[in-house]
Amino acid sequence: MKVSKYQVNNLNIYHIYTNKFKTIVAGVIFTAELTKMHLAEKVLLSSMLVKTCQKHQDEQEYLKYLRGMYDTNIFADVAKRGKTLQIMFGSNIVNPRFLHEEVNLFEKTFTSLKETLLNPYLIEGKFSHELLEKEKRLLIEEIEAQTNNKRLQAIVGLINNMFAEETYQIYSGLRIDDVQKVTIDSLTEAYYEMLNESCYGFVIGEAKEEKIKEVFQTLNELTSKDKHFAYIDYEEKEIIETKEIFKEKETSQSVLAMGFRTNIRLFEELYYPMCVFNGMLGGFFHSTLTNEIREKSSLAYYIVSEYVPQKGFLAITSGINAKDYDQVKKTTLKIISEYQQGKINNETLQMTKESMINGILEGDDSLLGLLNDIYRYAEHPNKVTDLKTRIKKIEEVTIEQIIVCAQSLTLDTIFLLKGTNQNEEIY
Repeated sequence: MKVSKYQVNNLNIYHIYTNKFKTIVAGVIFTAELTKMHLAEKVLLSSMLVKTCQKHQDEQEYLKYLRGMYDTNIFADVAKRGKTLQIMFGSNIVNPRFLHEEVNLFEKTFTSLKETLLNPYLIEGKFSHELLEKEKRLLIEEIEAQTNNKRLQAIVGLINNMFAEETYQIYSGLRIDDVQKVTIDSLTEAYYEMLNESCYGFVIGEAKEEKIKEVFQTLNELTSKDKHFAYIDYEEKEIIETKEIFKEKETSQSVLAMGFRTNIRLFEELYYPMCVFNGMLGGFFHSTLTNEIREKSSLAYYIVSEYVPQKGFLAITSGINAKDYDQVKKTTLKIISEYQQGKINNETLQMTKESMINGILEGDDSLLGLLNDIYRYAEHPNKVTDLKTRIKKIEEVTIEQIIVCAQSLTLDTIFLLKGTNQNEEIY
């Protein structure tokens, strides 16, 4: 899908024109270097700002107002991309073409988005103490709820130990004490800091260039600063020996997380082969780890691999019985060794290519997939490939390249969230 770039004042705007959807998604994305400073504050801001503004100081009243505009909603998201932290504020707007009346819905919704961002509900120049305490409680409850997600706990444990001295681990999981320390002053400071960060606008949907420029003209306080960000994380370390870390938890299922460094990153020559290798290894239901460890050996409830190209990091996670830890680890490493020796099933290779291509085609038909295209274009404007090229690169991946990718894996850290219940079962 083609991405057009406009500039209004000093703000870059990226637009994907499509009439596939009944909605238009538009918003602003702030980008800053990933640091621990004001991290909890920015996560809280993402949830607080979209609920009230100076014109609509009551959350329920604001929600009712937005629903009155054909169920328009304003949302936010916080994400780590490489060595950056990005906060996205967006609005989901019904395409006026599908309405039975003349209404400037795009302009009205964008006005609300502007009020959300630039005119928040402040009391004497600071955020409401009552609202902050409410959001802190909700965020702490969310963090506490994550303790019941054993796989997430294991991944966070793996990342915190594997990347202990690297930037990558900063946003692996917020700590409750960091949230508790947030004050009205630190939140207000983080808000004005965010407004001064580099940002850009985006629009996905059936909107004309003139209208887009007109509505973004109102955001003249925001600018796309000419600043280089490290969207790809090149921090590395020498691995002398594999670390094995065990953490006990009273649960009926253990989770094994194995972290590998590949040093193959986004846009490098072996990037697409690495994606295919990850899919063959554990990215799909037909993958080798699933077939050998779950289906044939019944050693795991699930087992998957995930590749993070911005870091060159591959993780394998599996739900297992603690008593099977050694066998699962041994079998996983044996499978990887066989890939490294060229013992590769060509049917698995072809099925993986087909699954990945289907995923790319589905992404091109979804708002989330197109939003990812916006991210890629804004971050790497000179390296983005079109749909046909991405599909062609996947189709051209060879067995020889898969072998090289497998040989690039170095096991850095193993983290086992060990269940202490005696009656562990695979459900």
